[in-house]
Amino acid sequence: DDGVPCAALMFNNLQALLTKAGYHPPVFALKCIKNIGGIDSLAEVIQCSEKGLEWMPLNRDMAAKSQISLPDPFLWLTDKAKYEAVCGAVRACVTQSSKQTVQLDKLKFNEISRDVFCGSIFSQISVESSVFAKGTGPLKKWMDSKVSDSTEKIFIDWLSCQCPRFDTCVDTKKLEGMCQLQVGVNFALWGLMSTQSWLYALFFAPDAHKKSFLISVPDDEFASVVKASGRVGWYICPNGHKYSVGQCTMPMQKARCPNCGAEIGGSNHVNVRGVRRLDEGEIKGDPDPGYSIENNESEAIRMSPLASRTLRFILHISLLVSCSIRQVFADQIARVLGNEDKKVEPFEFLTRRMRQDWKMLKKSTGLGDGDLTLALHLAIRQLRLETQLAKGLTLTSSVNRNREETKIANVVEKIFSDRNLRSRLEATRTALQDDNTMSAIRLATGEKLWYEIHEEQYSAKESPDLQTLLWRFREPVSFESFKTFWRLQGPDVTERYALLRTLLREEEKLPAIRGVADVLAWHGVLFEVLPHMSITRVESIELKNKDIIAKLPAERQEEAREIFSRFAAIFNLILPTIELLYECNQNPFIKDGAINLGEPAEMCLETSVGFSLPSMVTGTDKGDFINGMCTIRILEILVDSQNEVLEAIEESGKRKKGGFKRFPNAPGAAAPAQPAPVAPEREAPQVPAVSYRTPTSILQNQLVVYNREKDLLPLLRMFAEQSLKYGDGGELSYNLDMVESALKNGLLAGKRGVNLCISHYQYAGDVKRMGQLAMLEKKLPQDRNMSSSFKETIAAEIDTQNRALRLMQILEICIQFIVSIGSSSTKNFDGRTTLSSYVLNTLHIPQSEWDEISTTTIQQQICLRNIQALYILLEAQVSGNPLDDVLDEFSENLSGDQENMVRLAGSKMDVDYLVTCMHDFMISQLTKPAHNPSTNLKEFLGYFNDLNFEDWWEEFPEGLELRHTRAVYEVLHS
Repeated sequence: DDGVPCAALMFNNLQALLTKAGYHPPVFALKCIKNIGGIDSLAEVIQCSEKGLEWMPLNRDMAAKSQISLPDPFLWLTDKAKYEAVCGAVRACVTQSSKQTVQLDKLKFNEISRDVFCGSIFSQISVESSVFAKGTGPLKKWMDSKVSDSTEKIFIDWLSCQCPRFDTCVDTKKLEGMCQLQVGVNFALWGLMSTQSWLYALFFAPDAHKKSFLISVPDDEFASVVKASGRVGWYICPNGHKYSVGQCTMPMQKARCPNCGAEIGGSNHVNVRGVRRLDEGEIKGDPDPGYSIENNESEAIRMSPLASRTLRFILHISLLVSCSIRQVFADQIARVLGNEDKKVEPFEFLTRRMRQDWKMLKKSTGLGDGDLTLALHLAIRQLRLETQLAKGLTLTSSVNRNREETKIANVVEKIFSDRNLRSRLEATRTALQDDNTMSAIRLATGEKLWYEIHEEQYSAKESPDLQTLLWRFREPVSFESFKTFWRLQGPDVTERYALLRTLLREEEKLPAIRGVADVLAWHGVLFEVLPHMSITRVESIELKNKDIIAKLPAERQEEAREIFSRFAAIFNLILPTIELLYECNQNPFIKDGAINLGEPAEMCLETSVGFSLPSMVTGTDKGDFINGMCTIRILEILVDSQNEVLEAIEESGKRKKGGFKRFPNAPGAAAPAQPAPVAPEREAPQVPAVSYRTPTSILQNQLVVYNREKDLLPLLRMFAEQSLKYGDGGELSYNLDMVESALKNGLLAGKRGVNLCISHYQYAGDVKRMGQLAMLEKKLPQDRNMSSSFKETIAAEIDTQNRALRLMQILEICIQFIVSIGSSSTKNFDGRTTLSSYVLNTLHIPQSEWDEISTTTIQQQICLRNIQALYILLEAQVSGNPLDDVLDEFSENLSGDQENMVRLAGSKMDVDYLVTCMHDFMISQLTKPAHNPSTNLKEFLGYFNDLNFEDWWEEFPEGLELRHTRAVYEVLHS
């Protein structure tokens, strides 16, 4: 009105408010402490003896000797008047020096349930260190005269003695320890009143659970792997180890069991001897009964993480309380937890695991010790009102266990997902607290500050002033608060938002998706400087990244350094997250959770290019050169993250249109869930393929470029649901519909799945080093017969050694490609396909280059089944016959009988494959004096090439030695 700009007016008002704000900031700090950790955290601050808190407007001397007690949840067990009468009688008994049982005698004992007596004993005696020790004697004697059940007597005696042995490993003098004990006792009271239940047995008959399917125990690990593996066939090796076969799910090639080395797989859909396919019953399988939680961090994936962790806490706190009640119970539980080979000390073991559960629950819920305790008491109260535990001291099947878990999980998720949970906890605390319980805090704060901390009006006529409104507490919108809010939602909510579910799972990787372009850009530099077959694997280890940049023209080197810098950042970020680098092999380049490539440890200019060049490992020495898998796995992981997020958009859309229907017996229902149909293997997106040749600008437009600060947090602030009302700032929720919709139409709009084609570098010398000639024979049967005149014609046409070398390089690429691809693809190979057709149409070698290297005879008459013979011919032409290097001591002639024996055996063996194996064996092993010529040939050769697992290997003649190797080869080859 006065012509002052609105922004300036607002700034002047804020400046005035902040200038006079000397009192309000410390009050705001107290509000934050109370909202983050509950009223118990405020109490800890008040009682803290450390200096440095003088700025707080507290009279801490007034509360120095006051004791802060927990709210008493056992008030809910009966009406308030009856409970207070029992508590008063118990208190009088243990604090008076005479006539202790007068008040107890006035009670109508038979009209009061045992759990009420037990709850009052705990609240009046177990948590009070000031009771007269001699007063507990009359109480125990009086209870013993009234109670006939032996179990109840044992439990009451334990409570009356202030819960001995529980503090063996848990400090009950601290808030956390007392909270855990109180929750454990509350569960014990529920069990005590359900005498024919598994919960009762956890506390009072633990030995029964040695054969029980315990709550929260993960399903059989194999069943979980099956569920996550998609469409594969499952088999078992001769020694009982399980493995899977992808693609068509039937055996098409042989391999070695990674556990025991036995031969597995097969050929043409026929298993090798001793291998069989698992039937449906074996795949589905139940876990073993009893306690089988190897890793306490693992969740039971049949439930939400919150429900799983809550049930795990119930299991551990119940067993820990049981250990404390009687030493006999502790001995029984030791047998439940361990076995003859594994002895377990139950107190230490259960305490460690229970504390871990408690810590994870606090993290998941965002609640402090006191508030988490109250929330669990609310859950117990609701469970006792609404839930009937199954009859029987043991859970006799996983179906029964899952049904019991679902009952508890539904209530737990309902309690913790309540958007008004904090205000509900505050109201619960007020309802359960004694009149004098809060006196310590109120004495320290004073009444006015007490109400300000709780953002309540001191009197009905009072209203907060402008400064008080400015310094009111509001739960900050953040990624952490959103994750906590999401974790607290039940499966009925999280299943509706497939995009948010996937995004939160992949969120740590999403910023790195842009790195796909950086990795491919560096691949482009490498392939430009190092053409295929130009270096060997050994040379790649010696060659450094800086050497690659140095080979470029000077004007391009700075750009190459920038490309490499971005590539190295992504490499060092993602590689440590990859646990399995190749098949079931652990990542050997991680040490103590950090990347370790040797010297230097991280990817840098001094690192060898063997880690940068993408190369699939195949052959006998693949374990020595697994470094080529690093960038392949990094690209696969990043592309999978993008594709999974985009697939989630489609799934979310289908769900909201009713495209997906929930199974009647889906997890979460009371009835047992039926096994879900096996998920089909994910198909490549129906979009053009991208590779290192794709321009970076095009690739970047296709990739999801995510930044949490720019792409997610603004949406969370925009769609946060939080009241502006004074005193309601602690309640924060999010509109999940709007957040998911905004992500679809913003960050992910126009994005599509990535169909990545990774070009694998072809190293020179791999055919020999990796034994790929023998592998070629397995993948594509070879014809070794080549007439002398035909060999002479080819030799004459290949007129220079350089031409022969270049042709060998092409053949090596062919062999490596055939050996590398899956079995489902090799079955489509036709050995009669001409080499020219394969080179031009499959490998896409330019016609001009092929015409220059090949000859007329090769183009017209050489087929895929002749590759091996042609390669050996060219090898002899370039380097001489490699078998000429076999030492004389391994080339002794056979006797007539021995030669006849070899020829006879040849008719019963796979001679083509055997000859190829012997060829590679002699070149790699018998050109140096490393072996004793008198060594048994059958034993050594069978072990070296795994021939002893072939059905026909038993036909190989006995009695031959390594000295006869060359001669045996010549006989079989003829």
